[in-house]
Amino acid sequence: MAVTRSTVESRRVVATTPRGGRGAELLWLVLAAVIVCGAWALVYTAKMRRATTPAPTVILSDVDRADKLLSVLTVLQSPADRDFAAKRIFDTLADRNGEFGNVGAIARIRVPRGELIANKQVEELSRRALDAKGDSIALFTPAEFAQIKPQVAVRSVAAFRRNFLLWAGAILAAFLITHIVWAVRGFAGPWPFLPLLLMLTGMGLALMV
Repeated sequence: MAVTRSTVESRRVVATTPRGGRGAELLWLVLAAVIVCGAWALVYTAKMRRATTPAPTVILSDVDRADKLLSVLTVLQSPADRDFAAKRIFDTLADRNGEFGNVGAIARIRVPRGELIANKQVEELSRRALDAKGDSIALFTPAEFAQIKPQVAVRSVAAFRRNFLLWAGAILAAFLITHIVWAVRGFAGPWPFLPLLLMLTGMGLALMV
């Protein structure tokens, strides 16, 4: 039986044989980036249009005391109810380090029924607690929240723009750097992986905005 022998030089030649380039990956990565940036542009434009027409009265990230919320709580007729609601929103905001993920967080604030029933100052909220079932009630009814929502924003337009561009740039930079590292190291994995992952990540950001 014949035995094939190899020398150190031949093995070194085999080990250093250059692998295939990643040109196709770069081409499709650029195409995926163009598609993703187009989706981001549409979302950004729509978000900016809603944020400025009409301009919100209160920016929640700028609220540093409860009375700044009173101007958007006129949906509650009683001053005591407005004071109570403003303090509850401010306390919830403080518990979350001054940030809400979205305006809908206000609609999800709940208050124990017993606390409202025992409060002799609030009127409408107390009556609502007496008529409700369960241990707690929503601070605002859906109809009330629908009137409040257009008057508030989670963050200013400038803060939204800064955060959006920062995250978009970070995503694009991460994928470009990954491609460069793989190309330099001669990584021979399948090239469609990175463009597809960029598409999924980009669309995920668009849906989160």
